[in-house]
Formats: sequence, C-alpha cells, structure tokens
Amino acid sequence: MKKHFLFILLLCFAEMALAQSNFLLSNSLRVNTVVDVRKSVSISQYPIYVEIKNIQAESILEKIMNTALEGKIRLSDPWYNNLYDLIDSTLTIDGLYERMGGKITTMSVFDEKTKTTKDIKIKSDINLKEIENIGFIDEWFFDNTNFSFSKKTLAYFPIRTFFKPDDVENQSALFRKAFILYFDKINANQEKLSNQRLIHYAHVKYEQLMDNSITYTKYFVADEHYILENDNAPLLSSHTKQQFAKAIIDKALSETTPVHEFNTEKVLSKQEIINNLGAGNDTIVIENVETGILEERILKGSIDYASIRSYVFTEDWYLDPLTLRIVKKIRSIAPVRFFYKPEDIDNEYLIKKNVFEIQFKQ
Repeated sequence: MKKHFLFILLLCFAEMALAQSNFLLSNSLRVNTVVDVRKSVSISQYPIYVEIKNIQAESILEKIMNTALEGKIRLSDPWYNNLYDLIDSTLTIDGLYERMGGKITTMSVFDEKTKTTKDIKIKSDINLKEIENIGFIDEWFFDNTNFSFSKKTLAYFPIRTFFKPDDVENQSALFRKAFILYFDKINANQEKLSNQRLIHYAHVKYEQLMDNSITYTKYFVADEHYILENDNAPLLSSHTKQQFAKAIIDKALSETTPVHEFNTEKVLSKQEIINNLGAGNDTIVIENVETGILEERILKGSIDYASIRSYVFTEDWYLDPLTLRIVKKIRSIAPVRFFYKPEDIDNEYLIKKNVFEIQFKQ
C-alpha cells in the first residue's frame, strides 16, 4: 500500500514539474502511436521490436473489450478530425458489434403470456482476438534538465485486424478502430480518484516511429480510411526531432549515467556509442600528388542526428479498472538509427540499428 501511494504521489509531482519545463514545446507535444499488444510479435522492419511480458497483453485487452461490450462505460465513435480537434460522439453497443464484424438481426417473437409481439436482437459472435493493436493519442513531456520523460494519454482506440471473406489466403489485412475512449477533459479531482485505482497491468517495449505521415498511412489503411488520418505530430518538425535526438545522445555521451546495449546489461563505453552512431573516425589511404607516396589520413566522424528516425520505449502501463484510463510510466528510451551501407549506392537495403538504451530519471 505504501509503494502504491508513493507511486501516485510521485506521478502527481512529476506531471507538475514537467508541465513547467518541457523541452519539446512550450506546453506539450501531441503524438499518435500504434502499439502491437500481442504476446508473440514477429520482428520485421516495422516495427523493429515489440515485447509485452510479465502479464498481460491479453488480460489488459480482455478487460478493456469486455467492459466495453458489457455497456459499463461510455464509448465514442472512433473518428476525429486531427490530433488537436477531438470530436466526441457516442458509439452504441450495437455500433461496436458492427465495427467488430458482428451481425445484429432483429426478429419478431410472439409472447403467449402477454399475447403481444416483441422484437428481439440476435447478435452473432465476434472475435476479440482480432484486436491486435492499440492506438494512442498522447502528450509528451521531456525535461532535459532532469532527464525525465512522461506521456499523458488523452485517448486510445483498440484496432481490429481482419480480412475480407473473399481474401481466402489472407493476403491483404484491413484495420478498423473498434471505438475510442477520451480522457482529455477529466478534471483534477477525477484524475486524483483515478490515480488511486490504478493497477499495474503491463511492461511494454515498442517502437515509436518519428516519420510524420508516410509510414502510418502506408501500413494502417482500412476501408478507404486511415487509422491515423493526419500527419503524425504535426508540430514535430525536423528541427524538433533533431533537437530531441541530440539531447538524448548528448546525455548518453556525457558519461553521467550508465548507458546499456539495447535489451542487455552490457554497459557501453563512450567510443562504442559513437561507433554505433556511425560517427567513429575512419582511416583512408591516399596518394600524395607531390611525392607520389601513399599516406594515411584520418577522417573525423560526425553524428547525423537526422538518421535517428525512431525510438524504442520501455514503459509500465497502469489501468484504472473503473474508467479504463491508461497511465504510462516511461522507464527508458533506445534511439534507432536508419542508414545504408556505403557500398549500397542505390540505397536498396535500409538498415535499422538500436544504438544504445538509457534510463530516464524516475
């Protein structure tokens, strides 16, 4: 109980402090994220790495979906104009069934006792295992001075993955939001009560792509609609992205906190970090035009901050079982470098490399 109370207290103080010193924007940075929450996820180019362990991908989804289907919480229609114009319109349970691929048939039945005819609804079974992703609308707060990071979840939406009946070989997956839950308008007292009900539900690793639109609109299309309709984080400019990457890398190179190889306990040296960033010095041999003698020259490497195009976050997720509000506690971050080998002159084979992993101050 003491630990539970301490976490809630620290959460409140952290949000107050970060609101005053956010490195990303004067207030906050609003970002779209899609997280694959299956227990077993195949590793591919997108995403580079995803893991749920210690409980619970299935249990958190089961809790969310069962509460929604039982009508214990108000659902909203999962379409919104953009990240800064969230439209809240009610979604009925019947509407949720239809979005989950279920069919609702109305039948007229004669009641012998009352001698009246009643309409009853018959609902077909739906497959909850089709929910493989959760989309989030988060606000990011990064305090570069104290090297702490927090995310406030304003809304989230379970995403159904399915195939059309005539796609017998399951070649073209479709994606559809089941519903959306909004938490952007809860007041301070509601948030305080919600924090007291939080239960730890999952330890999560997932990749956050920092591309503004191409990746998401390419991979998440459903029924001629985008899962993420607008550019991801419209205020996440190239300057802001490089500024963020530089802050993370500068901290790693400062040698003030241990920096690990991604997903291992090995501590990396400053030179190993530089090499992983592709910024190590290189020795070349050239001919001296005056003497004709071959000479070695050292080319000093430099860090290309623009090559950091995604991050793997490690987080703990807490769930309020009454409202289904999710609170994330950010543990660490691992920058991912995108690059091509020098001999790949046509840039045909993109390489992604986790350069290091560093813990945030809690």
